[in-house]
Amino acid sequence: MAGWKGRKSDGMTVDYDERYFHGKPQNSFHKSVNVPDVVVYPRSQDDVQKIIILCNKYKVPIVPYGGATSIEGHTLAPNGGVCIDMSMMKNIKALHIEDMDVVVEPGIGWMELNEYLKPYGLFFPLDPG
Repeated sequence: MAGWKGRKSDGMTVDYDERYFHGKPQNSFHKSVNVPDVVVYPRSQDDVQKIIILCNKYKVPIVPYGGATSIEGHTLAPNGGVCIDMSMMKNIKALHIEDMDVVVEPGIGWMELNEYLKPYGLFFPLDPG
């Protein structure tokens, strides 16, 4: 694996620029002292479970990564570890119009969700700005 950089499409990367991007959020009030050792991009719940099981087995820190809004510093990796970037998990699993409930994977953004909901006359009003 020496010299291997990896790409998002490979499911993981050890590329420093990518790890830096994930470990030093631009919007956080908190300062980072480290970056993750690896960034992984699961594509399913099964992938996430396998990652969690391995990290738990070897006592490796886990940092979840979603929309990169980390004002509170939750995406920082002070002890390195594995950053789990959920951006490849964008499926909408179910829409229940009658109770205004939608089941989504963690990588879907609110703008993408609103495009999906628009034909139903619904919207998700979250706008962090």
